[in-house]
Amino acid sequence: MRGGSKRRQFDDSDARKYAALSKIRLDRDEEVRLASELGKILSHFEQIKEVVNRLREDEPKGPLTQEEAIANAGEKKDGYFKSPKAF
Repeated sequence: MRGGSKRRQFDDSDARKYAALSKIRLDRDEEVRLASELGKILSHFEQIKEVVNRLREDEPKGPLTQEEAIANAGEKKDGYFKSPKAF
C-alpha cells in the first residue's frame, strides 16, 4: 500500500455491529461470510484508489476560451450555448 496505510480488516464483531445497525439478524455462518465480503469490498476500493492516484496530479490551469467551452455543446449560436426558452 502507498503511504504506509494499513488495510482495515473486518472480523465477526464488525459483522455483528453492522448487522445490528442495519437491524438484521445473522447466524454465525452469515457473520463470517459478511466479514469476508466486507474485507473483499474494501480491498477492491483500495485497488481503485491506487489506480486513481496514479493517473495524474491535480494541477491548476488557466480558464477555457469561449470556443473550448462550447466545443461540445449540443446547440450553439453566435458563440454561446443555445437552449429552449425557460418561460
